[in-house]
Amino acid sequence: MPRTPSPTKRRRVESTADDDDIDNTDEVRNEATPRPTLRSRELSSHDSTSSNADNHVFSARDPDSISRTSSQSTRSTRSSRSSQSQNSRSQQSPVKRDLAMRFARDLPIQYRSLSVAPKNVQDLAEQLAEFEGKQGIMPECLQSTIQAYRSPSEPIKDYMFDKRRDSADSDLRSLNRELERLLEVRDNTLECNSRARVFHEVEWNETVHSPMLRLVTKRFATLACRNLCVRLPSPPSSAVFPMLIIFLDIRTQTSLAPRWANTEVPDSRVDYGIFVAPKPDSDLYSHMFTYIQQRATATGSELGQINPLLDIDIDRPLAVAIETKRLAAGVEKANTQLASFGRSMLRFKHDVATFLAKTRTRTQARTTKTCDAPFVLPLVIVIGVSWEVDFMVRENGLAVIYGPVSLGSTQTLTNCYRLYRSLDVLFQWSHEHCVDWWTGMLQPSNESEAVPKYK
Repeated sequence: MPRTPSPTKRRRVESTADDDDIDNTDEVRNEATPRPTLRSRELSSHDSTSSNADNHVFSARDPDSISRTSSQSTRSTRSSRSSQSQNSRSQQSPVKRDLAMRFARDLPIQYRSLSVAPKNVQDLAEQLAEFEGKQGIMPECLQSTIQAYRSPSEPIKDYMFDKRRDSADSDLRSLNRELERLLEVRDNTLECNSRARVFHEVEWNETVHSPMLRLVTKRFATLACRNLCVRLPSPPSSAVFPMLIIFLDIRTQTSLAPRWANTEVPDSRVDYGIFVAPKPDSDLYSHMFTYIQQRATATGSELGQINPLLDIDIDRPLAVAIETKRLAAGVEKANTQLASFGRSMLRFKHDVATFLAKTRTRTQARTTKTCDAPFVLPLVIVIGVSWEVDFMVRENGLAVIYGPVSLGSTQTLTNCYRLYRSLDVLFQWSHEHCVDWWTGMLQPSNESEAVPKYK
């Protein structure tokens, strides 16, 4: 029994029946609501003619050209598949990345509480926690100047000033310059964090994060802050505007050397690194210079490295790794990126220790002073205005992460001062720890084996 058509179709049916006297309801329904017809598998005369012409031209080609065409298509297919697989690995969700690192065969990650951390890490965490109350974080000699910035959103109390800092930082000019820099960081933070405008991560780094990091590292003569994000111009493009060549800035980041990179998580990049920069006439630098030469002699071509990065200060050890994100899509990748980079650092440190153990004789191994404590890598994560730090240690084939510890923020002036003091303590501890580890690893067993200082 035929279906009853809808009112709209019924009107069309009635009008069609009156004009053409068509009684067949099915035919009327088909005419009232035309359906697109499927194209037949058989080619039309024009299609078959063009296809035959193409086949005729293709058959007339040289067999070598046919083989080259097929090989090129095969290579393009393979390259597209490999790029798609790499993109799929790099675009994994943070949960899958974290699971891949937790169950990795080499250096799986474990997260532990600070209560079971090594003694030196616990002492540092307690020292950083003392700044949480903001007691004595600002110099008293600038109290009247700082009180001028008091507001309901910026409460400034008397206990926040410390007289003892006046003797340590007696230069009033440097203290005023420090205050000016912190005020700039606070103002830039308020601007980048405004709801009325959208500021990208690059602007956060250039106006907030980088100035704060460099303000702290300037206090140390043998510390250097390096921006591991570089800008490279893209190839010229004139596809849209033939008379205009456009150069686009592509934001790329430095990568790890392949022998220390992670296979589970290819994205192991960080934004900033705090490096120890020993003086060229120091004993530590002479030992590092000798180690770089020894690795080049052992491998035949490759120079030794003091850090696992490509083309970034191979003669300077990395003391702190820093990753920054803004509160936007992709912020959840910060922890996995830092953890993956930290695993590569631990793998690099193990490679250095293994090489030195193989090159030294048994007598040298017994008499060489080594660092008893395992290497600790601070991992600083910055999300918008908030700063935290974790500590990664290699223990029994595991990459153990202890933390986190809050360092402060850049939202207010007092928070900037707290962050400034926390980073000062953290960088000083990291500098001493890194120098002790490398000195213990590279120091000769006796004076007769010592090499002259590099000049």
